[in-house]
Amino acid sequence: MKALLLTLALMASACQATESILVIGDSISFASNSWANQWRDQGNRNLKLLAQSGRAVVDYDIPRDLLPYLGIVDVYYALGSNDIGREEHPGQVNFYLRQHIDSLVARGFQVTLVIPPRFEHSDRIRALYPPLCAKVARCVDLQDIWHAVETSDGVHPTTAGQLVILEHLIPPS
Repeated sequence: MKALLLTLALMASACQATESILVIGDSISFASNSWANQWRDQGNRNLKLLAQSGRAVVDYDIPRDLLPYLGIVDVYYALGSNDIGREEHPGQVNFYLRQHIDSLVARGFQVTLVIPPRFEHSDRIRALYPPLCAKVARCVDLQDIWHAVETSDGVHPTTAGQLVILEHLIPPS
C-alpha cells in the first residue's frame, strides 16, 4: 500500500502542469525568425504557437476546446495587422476582437493584448484596442517601439526587428 501511495505521489508531482504560454497571432508572430520563435529558442520550451500568415481578427475563431489546461495560463493575443491591411470595417473587427478577448478572459487565461503598430489606414482599427485594456492582464502597444524595428517591407520585421519586439513584449523577470 505504501508503495502504491509513493508511486501515485511521484506520478502526481511529475504530471504537475508547467506554466505554458500560448501566442495567437499572424505573420508577425508566425515567421521562423518571429519574436515568439526567438522566445522559444531562448529556452521557453513551453510556448505554444497558434499563429498563421494572413490570419485576421474577423477570420479567426478561438477554438472551443481551448482551456487553461496543462498549465497554459498566459495568452499573447497579437492579431489585427491583417485587418488593417485589408481595410476591414472597424465595427466587424470590434465585434470579433471583443468576442475573442471576452472568451479568453472568461476561460481564465491571463491575456496580454498586443496592439498592432500604426500602418496606413490603421487608426480606426487601433482605436478598438485601448478600451479592451481594462479587461486583460496587460496591454502592449507595438507603436511604442516600432521606430526601432527594422522591417523588410514596412510591415514584416527582420530578425533584428523581431528581437526588439520580443524585448518589448516580455516583462522583466
